[in-house]
Formats: sequence, structure tokens, C-alpha cells
Amino acid sequence: MADPRKAIKATALLFPLLGITHLLFCINPQDQGNLEAAYMITNAVLQSSQVLITKSLDPVTPIGY
Repeated sequence: MADPRKAIKATALLFPLLGITHLLFCINPQDQGNLEAAYMITNAVLQSSQVLITKSLDPVTPIGY
């Protein structure tokens, strides 16, 4: 029987790589106000930090490889 911890770890590791931010931010507020600005900034930060988040979840491979 497979180890459920390995499956959970693999799923948590792959979520950022598979674009979980696209699911979180599938609706753009488009109100030309503060909500849209917050949406754009949060989306940009999460999109650009996906690799760093994924690498920090994987203790085996050091960052930089």
C-alpha cells in the first residue's frame, strides 16, 4: 500500500506548479478601484513566487538547483 504522506507531499508540491493561483484568481473584479489594484498586485506576487514556494516545500533539493 502506498504511503499517504508521500501522496500528500507530492500534491502540496505540485499545486503551485500546476497553477493554483489561476483557480484562486479566476474572476477579475474590473471595478477600476482598490479591489482591482489589490487583485493585480496579489496575483503578480503569487505568480512570481510559485517556484520559490515550491522549492521551500521540498527539503531535499536546495534552492539554486
